[in-house]
Amino acid sequence: MYIISFFRNHVILTAKITVSLFLIGVVLCFTSIQSCNISPSQLVLLSGDYTTPQIDSWKMERADKLNLYFSRSVSFPELMVYEISEGTNLTESSSITASFTEPITDKEETSENEEVSTDLSNDVVCIPIQFSQKTVVGTKYLLAGVAQDEYGNTLDFTLSFAGYNNEIPAVIFSEIRTDYSKTTTGAKVEFVEFVVLSDGNTAGMQFESGYDGKDKTYIFPNIEVKKGEYIVLHLRTLDDNAISELGDDLLLSGAKDSSAARDLWVDNTSARIGKDDVLLLRNRENGELLDAVMFSRSDQEGWSKDAMLIAAKEAYAANIWKEGFSSDIAAISDGLTLTRTLCRQNIASCIEQYSKGINQPYSVSASDWFVVNTSCDTPGTSNSTERYSE
Repeated sequence: MYIISFFRNHVILTAKITVSLFLIGVVLCFTSIQSCNISPSQLVLLSGDYTTPQIDSWKMERADKLNLYFSRSVSFPELMVYEISEGTNLTESSSITASFTEPITDKEETSENEEVSTDLSNDVVCIPIQFSQKTVVGTKYLLAGVAQDEYGNTLDFTLSFAGYNNEIPAVIFSEIRTDYSKTTTGAKVEFVEFVVLSDGNTAGMQFESGYDGKDKTYIFPNIEVKKGEYIVLHLRTLDDNAISELGDDLLLSGAKDSSAARDLWVDNTSARIGKDDVLLLRNRENGELLDAVMFSRSDQEGWSKDAMLIAAKEAYAANIWKEGFSSDIAAISDGLTLTRTLCRQNIASCIEQYSKGINQPYSVSASDWFVVNTSCDTPGTSNSTERYSE
């Protein structure tokens, strides 16, 4: 028996592969009394699969249901969900009973006659996990269990996730600063601005940067937001007064770079966004895309990182970046500086589409974004329409 442990996408896995000790003993005894020359007729082959099952991905379906995607069909001798809070361990945490149902291999009809698309590839099996009660928005949970395949190979795993949020607001990208400067009077840091198109709760929403990689994904906290709000996500925290504004007080943050709108600060001190990048906004962890923006310098040949290409292909497949996924059809980022930002110009069109009942995502192209003139950066307010030209 051997054990493998590793961490991937909030999942901690411990794999155990069990082979019959009896069969191993037979083989060892056989080889010990024979010469080193074994003829084909003397070779005994052990049948069966001795590889461990693997978790491919996971997805919350609703407040009391989570889908696990495995490399093969498994059962769960042990399975439990724990509510996680600061300063407590699992023995002190409240728990929720979890059960599993038959694996899904294709689209199926639920008991409520809703068609569920499981997005399965040929070698992935979806196993629905049902909770005994609904998860709570903004609460952190841990799913712990042992998965076992038909051959007895087992996988011990834990998976952290947030309570399901069914009040996701409509939100789009608005403005991007890629530069940073620290002076004696304060710091200006990279930011990404969002416009809120509808009331809702941001808990669990996800911001990703191809430059940064999925390992540094930002998960939005539990915030009640209103239609028309701006959210400025600052990508570094270099000031003790840089406080994330999670409630109604939008003047709480006293950092020099704070805006008049809602400021959120990432706990980070290094570069998080590139002059060439692909940014994605998801409705929840491992969820669907709400919006995307691609930008690149005009002299850049191709995406500089594989993660950017993967993100660009996803934005194209979601029909957001409608012209393609190569860097040469991205918005041009030439001229970006501390006060020259990349600004979206079709926000009014997005607002109109939402008012007509058209849900996200909304298609966008390079012509909908451009770099604005010097000192025309507007974090927390309407974007400038003054285009920068060299």
